[in-house]
Amino acid sequence: MFRERNAYQIVFLKNDTSIPFIAGDQPVLNMLDPKATDDLELYYPLSPKLAVVLTKDAARFPDRERSVTPFEVERYNYAIYSNSEDQIYSNDAAYLRRLVAA
Repeated sequence: MFRERNAYQIVFLKNDTSIPFIAGDQPVLNMLDPKATDDLELYYPLSPKLAVVLTKDAARFPDRERSVTPFEVERYNYAIYSNSEDQIYSNDAAYLRRLVAA
């Protein structure tokens, strides 16, 4: 990764939806399937309304900042939930209960 560091860009994901980003005890995730590619796309939630992605995919992330859809928030949240060891965190307890029950 260090050798390719100039190929990566930091993208801020703004969450203006009613669904908060969640965090977990495994806070940084590679959103790409390691069986399918050697590339990384690291996702890290900073707050319920803001997250960061470190990516080489300029086609999907042409700007340094972009808004996310409810579907994208759910996708990122499910990834955090399914990769957590023991704990997940949110500012919305009702949302966490629904996520865990699904």
